[in-house]
Parts: sequence; structure tokens; C-alpha cells
Amino acid sequence: MDNETITARQIGYTYMINGATFAKRYKDALSDFETWEQKKHASEWILLPQNIGTEHGIDETSLQGELYTIVHNKEAHGRKGAIVAVVKGTNPADVLRVLMQLPEDKREMVESITMDLSDCMRAIAREAFPKATVIRDCFHVVKRGGEGCEEIRLHLKREAVKELNRQKAEWRKYLEGLAAQRKSYRKRMKEKHGKKWKKSRRGRKPKRLNTRFEPPRLANAETLVEAAHPIYLGGKLFDSIENLYLCAMNNQGLLALAQLILPSEILTNFEVVRVEEEASLIRIYLDESVKVEYKENPEIESKGFCEAVTIRDFPIRDKGVDLIVRRRKWYDKQNNRYFSDSYELKAEGTRYSKEFAAFLKGVYGDDSYDLPFA
Repeated sequence: MDNETITARQIGYTYMINGATFAKRYKDALSDFETWEQKKHASEWILLPQNIGTEHGIDETSLQGELYTIVHNKEAHGRKGAIVAVVKGTNPADVLRVLMQLPEDKREMVESITMDLSDCMRAIAREAFPKATVIRDCFHVVKRGGEGCEEIRLHLKREAVKELNRQKAEWRKYLEGLAAQRKSYRKRMKEKHGKKWKKSRRGRKPKRLNTRFEPPRLANAETLVEAAHPIYLGGKLFDSIENLYLCAMNNQGLLALAQLILPSEILTNFEVVRVEEEASLIRIYLDESVKVEYKENPEIESKGFCEAVTIRDFPIRDKGVDLIVRRRKWYDKQNNRYFSDSYELKAEGTRYSKEFAAFLKGVYGDDSYDLPFA
């Protein structure tokens, strides 16, 4: 209780007292709120010069339906001493009137200030912190780019739908023309041959009016309308560019982590192509790299990959780790034979690579049954 923030309601529930009454008594008598020097203007602005640092951030937020501009010290990481200033509203003049009360030497010690793409925030930062470098938050930059891409996508989709409707109308008109031609032809044949004409009909079966329209498709078998749909990648649907960016950043982190934990023996001959994370398992997919001597030899031809082999590795934070390894299949034209390079990915009697087996042997002892997943 001494190290965690609790509410007056929680204290009231614990000690069976009225939480609202305790909060009022604490505010009026026990705390220093009544003698607080910023009490008179606390509803409009708060300024804490002692929390100023070298790296700051500025943004607006909504508190109880009102917009407030908050300047915070990034070095505090959201903990005690993070708030530098809180000003009601986002008007640059109002915010600057408060921030300019900070000592000039403290304002000049700020080296960088992070913000979104708001012009108001930029004007405030330039005036209040003249020596600070303005840093645009990468998320908002990607979001703005995503909004532009989304606008282009919707425009292309609307144009594709218009073109599809035009093609459907032309198709319908074409079928109606064929029907009119058949009707006119039958009428002439009946007038010329009478009842004998039905027995002497020849030719292919005519198209019906309800024949389904098949739109033209691109090289990837998608129509123009389907190509303008939201982004599909790896079986997942991304409704915006920024969500795709966040997922890619997360996946890049997993790839970097996988490259750190894998032994050099594997990374020398294989490359990490994908990492999948589940509740209790991490799958790392490895594909054999193409050797330079094979790439430059015209007599060696690649024939894809062999069947994937799964190797159980040591766990990471109570999560199992599986290495899904694929070796390449090669064809030697000169000797007319198929072959694959062999690697000693597993040590004898274990399901570990040689480096992992040696590491665990030193930790758990020589008995194989002491090894987890052995």
C-alpha cells in the first residue's frame, strides 16, 4: 500500500469508512491543498519548473470534457516529476503566457521536444523553447501518410466501381442485342421455311440474357475493385497503413530478437524469414541461404525447398521455441542428380543444436533426462 497509488474509495472499503467523506477530509485538513501556492489558478494552469529537463514532449488531451495542453519531461517516463505544465485550452497565446513564466535558463536547456503535426504545438515550442529541436512523432507521420494512401485507395476504388458498372451495362446491352438478333432471325426463318425450320437448326447454343458477367482480371487474378480493397498481408487484414506499420515494427523486433538468440552456426547458413508468436510458443522460420558458388555456377539449378524440419529449442520466458528449418534442393545438370547440403543442426541424443546442447549440458549436468524438451 505504501508503494502503490490507491483511491479514497479503496481505503474506505478496506477500513469500512465512507470513502467520499475521507477524501473531503484529506483534501481540506490532511493535505497541503489549502496552502498550495498554485491553488488559485489550478483550474486554469499549473506550472512546475523543478521538473524541467532536456527532453520534453507536448500534446493536448481531454480531461472531463475540456482540452488541456500538457508539457512533460520524457526522462521521467510518465512517473513522478513528469509534468512540467498543464494549461487549459490549446490557444498558443494562452499556453505561451504560462510557459514564459519559466526561467529563461531553464527554457534554453531543453534540447528536444516531441509533438504531433499540429501547427499550434510547433508555434508554442518554437517560442517557449528556442534552442530545442522539434521532433515529429513517427506514429503521426505514418498516420498522415496512411490517410493520404487511404484517400488515393478510395478514389481508385470509386473509379474501378464506375468502370465495372459501365462494363456490366455494356454486357447487358450486348446480350439484349443478341436476343433481338435471334428473335429477328427466327422470325425470318419461320416465314421462309415454316414448320420445317425447327428441324434444320444448326450452330452453337446462343447466350442467354442471364449469362453471368465476368469482369477482366489482373495478373494476380484480382479484379480492379478487389485490388483496391484494404491490405492483406500474411493472412491478416490491415484497415490502415499505420496498423500495418505498427505490425511491421513489432515483427522487426521479433526478427531482431530471433537473430540474437540463434547460434552463429545456423545464422551462417540460414536466414530468418518470419517469426510467429502465440500464447505459449514462438515459431522461428529459417530458410537456407543461397551459396555464392551455386549462384555463379550455370550447371547448378535451384529446385525449391525440401520438406521443413522442426527443431525444439530452449524456452524463452516460459514460452517454447520451435525452429522450422527448410533446406534448399539443387539439381546438378552435369551429373544428372538432385542433392541438398547437409548441416548438423541437431546434436546426438537431443533435439537441440550443438551449441544449445553444450550450453544446457554445462548448466543441467551430463544426464540427458535433465535437459528440458530432450
